[in-house]
Amino acid sequence: MQIRRLIFLSSEFDYKSRQKSFVDDRRCRHRSSKRSIFNYSSFKLAKCRKIPQKGTPMKFTPLLILISSLLATSLSAEESEFQTTTIDLGVMVGDLEKSIQFYTEAVGFSVVGGFTADSQVVKDSGLGDGEALVIKTLALGKEKGATKIKLMQAKESPRKGSQTYITSQLGFRYLTIHVKNMDVSVTRLKKAGVKILAKGPVALSGGKVYLTVVKDPDGNFVELVGPAGQ
Repeated sequence: MQIRRLIFLSSEFDYKSRQKSFVDDRRCRHRSSKRSIFNYSSFKLAKCRKIPQKGTPMKFTPLLILISSLLATSLSAEESEFQTTTIDLGVMVGDLEKSIQFYTEAVGFSVVGGFTADSQVVKDSGLGDGEALVIKTLALGKEKGATKIKLMQAKESPRKGSQTYITSQLGFRYLTIHVKNMDVSVTRLKKAGVKILAKGPVALSGGKVYLTVVKDPDGNFVELVGPAGQ
């Protein structure tokens, strides 16, 4: 409501400014008709304002530009209540080093940080029964909103669920990584010694996009989606 009020005031200010300009221009033309092209009022020498020609684009006032910027910011803030629309995913692993090697060398993530979650924090937050967690943060890119995964390892590895297929149990079942060149990604996987499941890469969308599915060291599914190389 305040933004609308500011826009109205800005528009009114802009209108009055142009109206004043029109009046000044008429006075200028009147003086010019008397062969006087200068304004001597208040003992200041000032040339008459040039009359804008037809088709001259209207200049926006600084106030109107400021209001437009505030409106855009307000609308953007109203679109989402979240600081970022990218989510981070925590993954419990049995061997932290093997998992880091898989996600960096085979998939393309980069290690961007790491920390230890204190046992008391883990217990008080309800994430665990009081066992400290060693965590490594990996990012898929260098930009601010890049997807991150947190590989977590406890002193005692938890038991594995059924990982035969994504339908074998409930819960989050796989990661999707969108790649620019499937040929390059497949070469990276093979170089890292990762086995591609079934008959992948599998053609989708009439052969324009391909799907390649692999498993990480703990059997979690990771699918790569993207076009083949040119």
